[in-house]
Amino acid sequence: MSEKLKDDYNNGKFLSLEGDKKSIFLETTPPTIIITGIEEGQDYKNATPVVEINDDYLNNDATIIQLNDTDYTSGTEITIEGNYKLYVYAKDLSGNVSEREVNFTIDISSPSPPIFDSLPSLTNISTINITGLSEPESIVALYNDTTLYDTTETGLDSSFVFNNYSLNEGENIFTVTATDKAGN
Repeated sequence: MSEKLKDDYNNGKFLSLEGDKKSIFLETTPPTIIITGIEEGQDYKNATPVVEINDDYLNNDATIIQLNDTDYTSGTEITIEGNYKLYVYAKDLSGNVSEREVNFTIDISSPSPPIFDSLPSLTNISTINITGLSEPESIVALYNDTTLYDTTETGLDSSFVFNNYSLNEGENIFTVTATDKAGN
Protein backbone atom coordinates (compact mmCIF):
# COMPACT_ATOMS: atom_id res chain seq x y z
CA MET A 1 0.00 0.00 0.00
CA SER A 2 1.27 3.47 -0.77
CA GLU A 3 -0.04 7.02 -0.61
CA LYS A 4 0.88 10.15 -2.62
CA LEU A 5 1.79 13.10 -0.47
CA LYS A 6 1.94 16.71 -1.75
CA ASP A 7 3.93 19.62 -0.38
CA ASP A 8 2.85 23.30 -0.32
CA TYR A 9 4.02 23.70 -3.91
CA ASN A 10 1.95 20.77 -5.17
CA ASN A 11 4.98 18.52 -5.61
CA GLY A 12 4.02 14.90 -5.14
CA LYS A 13 5.97 12.13 -3.53
CA PHE A 14 5.00 8.51 -2.94
CA LEU A 15 5.45 7.23 0.55
CA SER A 16 5.48 3.49 1.16
CA LEU A 17 3.36 2.37 4.09
CA GLU A 18 4.40 -1.27 3.91
CA GLY A 19 6.28 -2.78 6.84
CA ASP A 20 8.34 -5.95 7.19
CA LYS A 21 7.17 -9.05 5.38
CA LYS A 22 7.08 -12.38 7.18
CA SER A 23 6.19 -15.76 5.84
CA ILE A 24 4.56 -18.33 8.11
CA PHE A 25 4.36 -21.95 7.01
CA LEU A 26 1.57 -23.94 8.63
CA GLU A 27 2.58 -27.58 9.16
CA THR A 28 0.17 -29.74 11.21
CA THR A 29 1.24 -33.25 10.21
CA PRO A 30 2.87 -35.16 13.07
CA PRO A 31 5.91 -37.36 12.47
CA THR A 32 5.23 -40.91 11.27
CA ILE A 33 6.71 -43.68 13.43
CA ILE A 34 7.15 -47.13 11.89
CA ILE A 35 8.35 -50.03 14.06
CA THR A 36 9.24 -53.35 12.42
CA GLY A 37 10.69 -56.58 13.77
CA ILE A 38 8.30 -56.80 16.75
CA GLU A 39 4.57 -56.69 17.40
CA GLU A 40 2.53 -55.79 20.47
CA GLY A 41 2.19 -58.63 22.98
CA GLN A 42 4.24 -61.19 21.03
CA ASP A 43 6.92 -63.58 22.29
CA TYR A 44 10.23 -64.10 20.50
CA LYS A 45 13.42 -66.13 20.94
CA ASN A 46 15.25 -62.95 19.91
CA ALA A 47 14.18 -59.72 18.24
CA THR A 48 15.67 -56.85 16.28
CA PRO A 49 13.32 -53.86 16.47
CA VAL A 50 13.83 -51.28 13.74
CA VAL A 51 12.44 -47.77 14.23
CA GLU A 52 11.86 -45.41 11.31
CA ILE A 53 10.69 -41.84 11.91
CA ASN A 54 9.55 -39.80 8.92
CA ASP A 55 8.99 -36.04 8.97
CA ASP A 56 10.39 -33.31 6.73
CA TYR A 57 10.79 -31.03 9.77
CA LEU A 58 11.87 -33.56 12.41
CA ASN A 59 13.51 -32.12 15.50
CA ASN A 60 16.24 -34.71 16.12
CA ASP A 61 17.00 -33.17 19.51
CA ALA A 62 13.44 -33.97 20.63
CA THR A 63 13.40 -37.60 19.46
CA ILE A 64 13.46 -40.40 22.04
CA ILE A 65 13.91 -44.13 21.38
CA GLN A 66 14.06 -46.20 24.57
CA LEU A 67 13.95 -49.87 25.52
CA ASN A 68 12.80 -50.34 29.10
CA ASP A 69 13.49 -46.64 29.84
CA THR A 70 17.08 -46.81 28.51
CA ASP A 71 18.28 -45.28 25.24
CA TYR A 72 18.05 -47.81 22.40
CA THR A 73 19.73 -47.87 18.99
CA SER A 74 17.37 -48.98 16.23
CA GLY A 75 18.37 -52.32 14.73
CA THR A 76 20.10 -53.70 17.84
CA GLU A 77 19.34 -57.40 18.43
CA ILE A 78 17.76 -58.31 21.79
CA THR A 79 18.58 -61.82 23.05
CA ILE A 80 18.25 -61.61 26.85
CA GLU A 81 15.10 -63.23 28.26
CA GLY A 82 12.57 -60.82 29.76
CA ASN A 83 9.67 -58.44 29.18
CA TYR A 84 10.39 -55.35 27.11
CA LYS A 85 8.79 -52.00 26.31
CA LEU A 86 10.00 -50.10 23.24
CA TYR A 87 9.00 -46.44 23.47
CA VAL A 88 9.39 -43.92 20.64
CA TYR A 89 8.69 -40.17 20.89
CA ALA A 90 9.10 -37.85 17.93
CA LYS A 91 8.53 -34.11 17.73
CA ASP A 92 8.94 -31.92 14.66
CA LEU A 93 10.03 -28.28 14.49
CA SER A 94 6.38 -27.18 14.30
CA GLY A 95 5.64 -28.84 17.64
CA ASN A 96 3.67 -31.81 16.24
CA VAL A 97 4.19 -34.96 18.34
CA SER A 98 3.87 -38.71 17.76
CA GLU A 99 4.38 -41.53 20.27
CA ARG A 100 4.41 -45.34 19.93
CA GLU A 101 4.90 -48.07 22.47
CA VAL A 102 5.30 -51.79 21.79
CA ASN A 103 5.44 -54.38 24.58
CA PHE A 104 6.97 -57.79 23.83
CA THR A 105 8.78 -60.69 25.46
CA ILE A 106 12.04 -62.50 24.77
CA ASP A 107 11.56 -66.14 25.85
CA ILE A 108 14.44 -68.57 25.37
CA SER A 109 13.35 -71.15 27.96
CA SER A 110 11.57 -74.32 26.96
CA PRO A 111 8.25 -74.89 28.69
CA SER A 112 7.94 -77.51 31.40
CA PRO A 113 6.71 -80.85 30.09
CA PRO A 114 2.91 -81.12 29.99
CA ILE A 115 1.23 -83.23 32.64
CA PHE A 116 -1.81 -85.47 32.08
CA ASP A 117 -4.74 -85.36 34.44
CA SER A 118 -5.54 -88.84 35.69
CA LEU A 119 -6.21 -91.42 32.97
CA PRO A 120 -7.56 -94.88 33.58
CA SER A 121 -5.04 -97.69 33.19
CA LEU A 122 -7.83 -100.06 32.13
CA THR A 123 -11.21 -99.21 30.61
CA ASN A 124 -14.03 -100.63 28.52
CA ILE A 125 -14.97 -97.19 27.16
CA SER A 126 -13.59 -96.73 23.64
CA THR A 127 -13.83 -92.89 23.50
CA ILE A 128 -12.29 -90.69 26.19
CA ASN A 129 -11.35 -87.08 26.85
CA ILE A 130 -7.67 -86.52 27.56
CA THR A 131 -6.90 -83.48 29.72
CA GLY A 132 -3.92 -81.99 31.48
CA LEU A 133 -1.82 -78.93 32.22
CA SER A 134 0.97 -77.14 30.37
CA GLU A 135 2.45 -73.64 30.10
CA PRO A 136 -0.32 -71.07 29.41
CA GLU A 137 -0.92 -70.35 25.72
CA SER A 138 1.41 -73.15 24.56
CA ILE A 139 0.70 -75.63 21.79
CA VAL A 140 0.31 -79.17 23.11
CA ALA A 141 0.74 -82.14 20.76
CA LEU A 142 -0.79 -85.52 21.64
CA TYR A 143 0.85 -88.70 20.34
CA ASN A 144 -0.37 -92.29 20.56
CA ASP A 145 2.89 -94.18 20.51
CA THR A 146 4.75 -92.19 17.79
CA THR A 147 1.71 -91.11 15.75
CA LEU A 148 0.59 -87.51 16.12
CA TYR A 149 -3.12 -87.42 16.96
CA ASP A 150 -3.79 -83.69 17.26
CA THR A 151 -2.61 -80.36 18.68
CA THR A 152 -4.41 -77.84 20.83
CA GLU A 153 -3.60 -74.55 22.54
CA THR A 154 -3.69 -74.29 26.31
CA GLY A 155 -5.74 -71.54 27.84
CA LEU A 156 -4.58 -68.87 30.24
CA ASP A 157 -5.44 -71.36 33.00
CA SER A 158 -2.80 -73.78 31.58
CA SER A 159 -5.33 -76.50 30.78
CA PHE A 160 -5.54 -78.54 27.61
CA VAL A 161 -8.16 -81.00 26.40
CA PHE A 162 -8.43 -83.50 23.56
CA ASN A 163 -12.10 -84.45 23.30
CA ASN A 164 -13.50 -87.74 22.07
CA TYR A 165 -10.25 -89.59 21.49
CA SER A 166 -10.95 -93.06 20.11
CA LEU A 167 -8.83 -95.71 21.80
CA ASN A 168 -7.33 -98.55 19.82
CA GLU A 169 -8.02 -102.09 21.04
CA GLY A 170 -5.17 -103.07 23.34
CA GLU A 171 -2.47 -100.83 24.77
CA ASN A 172 -2.50 -97.08 23.96
CA ILE A 173 0.71 -95.27 24.92
CA PHE A 174 0.21 -91.50 25.10
CA THR A 175 2.81 -88.76 25.17
CA VAL A 176 2.38 -85.01 25.02
CA THR A 177 4.83 -82.28 24.05
CA ALA A 178 4.53 -78.52 24.44
CA THR A 179 5.82 -75.61 22.37
CA ASP A 180 5.53 -72.09 23.83
CA LYS A 181 4.57 -68.93 21.95
CA ALA A 182 8.21 -68.15 21.20
CA GLY A 183 8.70 -71.56 19.55
CA ASN A 184 10.70 -73.20 22.39
